[in-house]
Amino acid sequence: MPDKRRLQDWIAKRAREDDDLYQRYASGLEPDHRGEFVAISQDGQLITGSDELTVAKQALQQFGPGSFALRRIGEQAEIRWRRSTLGPLLVTLPSGSGFLPRG
Repeated sequence: MPDKRRLQDWIAKRAREDDDLYQRYASGLEPDHRGEFVAISQDGQLITGSDELTVAKQALQQFGPGSFALRRIGEQAEIRWRRSTLGPLLVTLPSGSGFLPRG
């Protein structure tokens, strides 16, 4: 079980970091872009669009894998598991919903 706990801790940490990036750099987009997708780099660069896969592909090219947050603008929580051409499995984690371990 130690590996499972480490994974849970990493997921929770990453979700907090992604929430912080969203609040600092993308929350201002909500009035005009609600429902669209945004990729946010570690230094605050943004890519927006209505198609999640297109935004994700652009972010992978521009920012590199694992170096950006991908969110739906104006949504508090969204959780989905799916197969994708971007990798074996993608998950969009909830923010502040109680699904993630606190700690």
